[in-house]
Amino acid sequence: MRFLYKLVDHLFNKETKYTIMMRLENRFCKIQIELDDTYVIGSPNNRDYDITFNPGKYRVDENYNVFRIRVDLRDREYTIALIGDCQSWVENCAVLEDAKLTVLQGWQIIQVDVCSGLLIQSATIDSMGCNYELYKVRENYLIYGEIDITMLNASFQKLWYFSGHDIFACATDKKAFEIKEEKICLYDFEETYYELDYDGNVILEDAKTHKIV
Repeated sequence: MRFLYKLVDHLFNKETKYTIMMRLENRFCKIQIELDDTYVIGSPNNRDYDITFNPGKYRVDENYNVFRIRVDLRDREYTIALIGDCQSWVENCAVLEDAKLTVLQGWQIIQVDVCSGLLIQSATIDSMGCNYELYKVRENYLIYGEIDITMLNASFQKLWYFSGHDIFACATDKKAFEIKEEKICLYDFEETYYELDYDGNVILEDAKTHKIV
């Protein structure tokens, strides 16, 4: 069950966090994102960072995660500390579009101009469960969450969301979430299968065992 694996990793398997990275690259830059579980808000002993973003205004006595984002612009490099919800994971957390880096961190989504290091925009996502992964779909942003599948527009405004009968997770080898051409394929924990179009309309719901093809 993916959501349990992620939670167990977060709570008990901190050593693996440094081996889990997301890498992105285009003509502007190279990006590397990893978790920094040594970071303490306000501590002088943190790893070196050039920029710190804390859009949720987390305090040192709260539970939080820190994403270490390394930006390589070919002629210079810098690092960003992104402080956010403790239930956030690096895997498929970001999208790079030209000089814009968009990062999902739990219930927070931010967008940074990588050339200047300036924050373009940020928003809090109104969802019931954890948010796992971020994808660019057409001109919008699709978020795979534990309970909600959410589509945001380019300004991070919610266009639609969809919830099933149970959480979007599988105890079998079925893929709980998959993006295909012109549709989104989902399984919930009851193994109900769904297909959505990119406008959030349900085009298929099948409570029987159904293999994604």
